[in-house]
Amino acid sequence: MIPFVIGAALLLTTPGTIPTLALAPSQPQGGEFLLIRYGTIILCFMAGCQWGFLARPGRTPNATELVISVLPAIWATYVLALAETSADQLLGLIIGFLLLIPADYTFQVREIAPNWWLTLRLPLTLVVVICLSIGAF
Repeated sequence: MIPFVIGAALLLTTPGTIPTLALAPSQPQGGEFLLIRYGTIILCFMAGCQWGFLARPGRTPNATELVISVLPAIWATYVLALAETSADQLLGLIIGFLLLIPADYTFQVREIAPNWWLTLRLPLTLVVVICLSIGAF
């Protein structure tokens, strides 16, 4: 969560007041950079988590499940490559994180994801969406 919060804070504060640990310049453009890049990485990571749930020992995933598990990474790539502005990229990432919720819910109900998964994901997704929204709007 720290890179998301730092990225949003960089957009809301005076340049040079937020230490970024050399992750990005301490100014609004650094906040955008951090939110877009880290958001893309984490959205792809979430696809990896879903893939990992599907591929656990003793389980054979079906084609639909496998497609669902790679869609977040494909979406992130599409958003990064085709969105015309940073606001569009941030909005695309918000949509990607929100679209993960039904997939995560389905995976948990079908006992593919662990029973604690949504308890972790929902509050974290709320923070991510708020931080990305600060950048997008």
